[in-house]
Amino acid sequence: MPKNRPVGTITSYILDRQEINPQHWDDFICRSPQGSLYVLYDYASLIRADWKAVIVSQNDQWIAVMPFCLNHKWRYRYMPQPMFAQYWGICFSASDPLPPRKDLTRKADIIAEILKHIQPFHLVVQNFSPAFDYPLPFHWAGFELRTRFTYHLDIKEELTSTWQNLSPNIRRNINKAEREGLNLKEQQDGKELEKLFRISRTQGHNIVGNNEENYQKILMICEYLVLSNQGKILTVCTSEGKIIAAAVFAFFGEKTLYLMGVYHPEYAASGAGALLMWEGIKQAKEKNHLIFDFEGSMIEGVEQFFRKFGAIPVPYLQIYKNRLPLIPRWIQELRS
Repeated sequence: MPKNRPVGTITSYILDRQEINPQHWDDFICRSPQGSLYVLYDYASLIRADWKAVIVSQNDQWIAVMPFCLNHKWRYRYMPQPMFAQYWGICFSASDPLPPRKDLTRKADIIAEILKHIQPFHLVVQNFSPAFDYPLPFHWAGFELRTRFTYHLDIKEELTSTWQNLSPNIRRNINKAEREGLNLKEQQDGKELEKLFRISRTQGHNIVGNNEENYQKILMICEYLVLSNQGKILTVCTSEGKIIAAAVFAFFGEKTLYLMGVYHPEYAASGAGALLMWEGIKQAKEKNHLIFDFEGSMIEGVEQFFRKFGAIPVPYLQIYKNRLPLIPRWIQELRS
């Protein structure tokens, strides 16, 4: 950390995960308008044990943080958006409201500090919270600003109103699932979820990828959420007891997130997916949460499914910069 700097100077430095006090980090994240489950210390450590953070401080107080991870291949350094986190990005400190001019100037100064650290990377792909509202400094620095979408459902109204706002198709599927004897069961670990992801892969629906480590991360994420009371694992069973769908719901602040889910490919028309999601919404309302976050998708069929629950699209940004040589750049563009 820089010493002997003038009082009030904004400065920045990088800390490895092991150098960060977990409680101090989580206190900052929970107060930040851009804070989320994805960047809590323990959750971030589960999905990328080697994460680091740019810390921006003023008068020895943190005013912004940006977690990130680095991949290395040959002499190139990649800053990817990690799997199992919809976004990371910059989290600003919670502070008293400033006039717009001063607020934007302060954010521009913070982003300028962060850019000093990430500009040298050959490839940067980073998703930012929907609450991040000042991306122009990245545009001026040569980054592409790509709009992506999550889906939020306002659940402050009565449950009967929420039910009426579901599409007729979703209501029919829920009723069908109940008529056919499908029932819900809470799980204490992610074994059934992981098993269904593997079954789905054998049927050509490769949601998690071929990396065995990803399946282990699913189990660890589920364990962390259950033991910390920050999430719940629900499954749908047939009347014979066969588990045909599973989902993980996580809690952060006044929001419930649909973190991940999967159904058995042979039971795609059973209504199990709609039943799971409806139960997640009902339990979110029981917790007096205000928002149910579907996590969104850029895949048309998935987006349509979320929209049928009455959810609305909420944009968030991905910053992207590719400084790789021509051939590696083409390969990366084809993969992205």
